Amino acid sequence: MRTRTLTLVFLLIASMANAQSTYVRLVTNKGNITLLLYDETPKHRDMFLQTIKKGLYNNAQFNRVIQSFVSQSGELDETILDREKQHPEMPIQRLAAEIKPTLFHKKGALGAGRNDNPEKSSYLTQM
Repeated sequence: MRTRTLTLVFLLIASMANAQSTYVRLVTNKGNITLLLYDETPKHRDMFLQTIKKGLYNNAQFNRVIQSFVSQSGELDETILDREKQHPEMPIQRLAAEIKPTLFHKKGALGAGRNDNPEKSSYLTQM
């Protein structure tokens, strides 16, 4: 019994040592949502914070909502892909994947949008 207690305390302390530090409050007409941005994916965290500062999500709407699956906001896939087709000389910028085996999508996870590109890189204007 004593071993279990010490192990539990150790795991609790270890998890606090790896605590995430970046929170974002999303204010909607259905209530507020607090987002936790993983420090283990710094490029995606910083990209999301930069798009917020640029005002991309001010007065934005969720443009894709599928119950029990996804709520998506930002620029539409079709808009991005149409722009890419119209200007093939200017490929759409994407952010390299930061896939970590210890991080996985679970209910409530925030993720960057992407198409079926083989590099699994993310769009810069979707969350």
